[in-house]
Amino acid sequence: MNPALNIHPLTLNHLDALGPVFGRPEVFEHFGGEVPTIESFRRHLTGALPDPGPQASAQCGGNCLVRLGNTGEVLGCIEATVHGDLAQAAFPFGELHWGHGHASLGLD
Repeated sequence: MNPALNIHPLTLNHLDALGPVFGRPEVFEHFGGEVPTIESFRRHLTGALPDPGPQASAQCGGNCLVRLGNTGEVLGCIEATVHGDLAQAAFPFGELHWGHGHASLGLD
């Protein structure tokens, strides 16, 4: 993990921090459809979160919250999906953080 970023498995406690990032029209136009209400957004992400169980790991293996290491500001999240031997990663970040190389750092 790159020290410039703090990456943590996404939990219900992170949903309120992500709401303002994903509730922006500039961000949501890439997802398609209408910008969700905060309640709709919470319902969607709550359903997407796995039950961490007693063996929860500090490593990101699915959806993770990403913060700037020096300020703690929320950039967005990493969405990782594994299909057999193939892994895909998406970096839905707030538009203020586009073009700064943060997604590349998230792969380190």
